[in-house]
Amino acid sequence: SINHNNSIYFSGFEDTVGVELWKTDGTESNTSLVSDIKPGTTSSNPKNLTIHKDKLYFTSSESYNAEENLFKLENSVVSNVLTLGSSNTINGIAYTRIRNIISSDNNLFFVLHTNGTVPNISILNESENELTKLKEFGFNTNDQFITINNNLFFSAQSVSDYNNEVELYKSDGTTEGTVGVINIETGFSSSPSHLINNNDVLFFSAETSTKGRELWRSDGTENGTYQVKDIYSGSSSSISSPYFSNLFGEKFETLSGEVYFSANNGVNGAELWKSDGTDAGTILVKDINKGGEASNPKHLTRIGDKIYFQAYDKTHGSELWKTDGTEAGTVLVSDVIPGEIGSSPFNIVNIDTDVFFMAFTLTSGRQIWKLENEASLSVEEISEIDYNTFVYPNPSHNFIKIKTDDPIENIKIYNLNGQLIKSSRKKVNKKINISQLKKGIYLIKYEIKGVKSIKKFIKR
Repeated sequence: SINHNNSIYFSGFEDTVGVELWKTDGTESNTSLVSDIKPGTTSSNPKNLTIHKDKLYFTSSESYNAEENLFKLENSVVSNVLTLGSSNTINGIAYTRIRNIISSDNNLFFVLHTNGTVPNISILNESENELTKLKEFGFNTNDQFITINNNLFFSAQSVSDYNNEVELYKSDGTTEGTVGVINIETGFSSSPSHLINNNDVLFFSAETSTKGRELWRSDGTENGTYQVKDIYSGSSSSISSPYFSNLFGEKFETLSGEVYFSANNGVNGAELWKSDGTDAGTILVKDINKGGEASNPKHLTRIGDKIYFQAYDKTHGSELWKTDGTEAGTVLVSDVIPGEIGSSPFNIVNIDTDVFFMAFTLTSGRQIWKLENEASLSVEEISEIDYNTFVYPNPSHNFIKIKTDDPIENIKIYNLNGQLIKSSRKKVNKKINISQLKKGIYLIKYEIKGVKSIKKFIKR
């Protein structure tokens, strides 16, 4: 979902139209279908929703293997920009998939690919509705793209640069301006990861053979790209590799002009650090698990003026923590499982003012929890909110039912990123079609006689 002109646009499902583009201002009366791109019950499956120059761009295809279409919404009118495939080749290659759409101030970038071809970065010529290929790349699995001052930054490898090493690249939207920023160490892939924009400066992690993986920054020039601090002195790494970071959710986050991340200085273990971009300003926020053992902060998520994250200590195990950037303000939110076992919270998201997260208990297994009214720091397990209703069968393939004797209305289904996936204003009689949803865990919000409920369900 994406916010555009005071409305939330999202890919939503309804029985009569399939999965199509919808919008809402948060009220039932102003939640409506934008366009039935594939008339009837056939779905167009809108995705890659991206705002560029006050236009909403998105891709559409009937199935995964079908050729994709690029659409735009402008002045409340949806129009087809182009269709990929044999009818629209780029440098002789019939690309069929748009993997990413990234907007900068002046350019709309695309990562295109198809089976058996090397992905490429292209830009859209808006006046001609044509894509122009800038350069072919091999990309890391993290697919991180950051735009700063109309430049697109990314980590990639190219057969024509740096001996095919994985390094930092940038593009200003021209072929000549799609170039490597720096080869950090000749003959060694620095594999930049954790890319994040902090006050128009790129922060990232990179690895060298002599310093390991550490915190770096860049202004987009070779001379302006350098290591911020050797946190773990010597050749050992203070920051996890891209593979383990992606696997365990160790991402960077920003708050009040500083970058927050997990790092190990060789003394305290992996703990929460922050940096203002200087050696002196790169400091340990708090030694949460004292005594040299790691707290392993992960799943850092900024919500309002705080960062929520999972961290471990010997007393509470892995539980939900938050920080305002100070040692005193870095505190445990709730000990879901009292004692040292820990509930290992992750998928921390917010819907409106509520904070949701996944957590594990010995009695209920993995469940969705909600942080309700942060002032009191009360936490309740969503599956315990009964209101005399429950969702079944759960897990399910095609339909879920809600046990109740009364009509259900104002149904909204969210994924665990807080994105609205499906919305229905009309009253339904217990049975809800989920066949078009991808496999995963979802939250469903609904009302019965004015009483709101939230439940978790699993789509198989």
